[in-house]
Amino acid sequence: IGAIHYICFMIATILLFIGMRNGNEGLLNASAVLFIVSIIGTLDPYWTGPNILSFILGVLVFIGTILLKMETD
Repeated sequence: IGAIHYICFMIATILLFIGMRNGNEGLLNASAVLFIVSIIGTLDPYWTGPNILSFILGVLVFIGTILLKMETD
């Protein structure tokens, strides 16, 4: 069960890094969605800490994407 979480989290981190370097809004949105999707892979109460971290990172990436969009306009 934890493998889905880790795979989504690693892919999201890589997409976040590439999206930040290139300023690509699509990659940033994809990484935010993958951070949130990584929660689905771990419904065990033991994974509460990593799930909270994934949720917070997903929300922060969405906020950063909105701020990037406002800055470029």
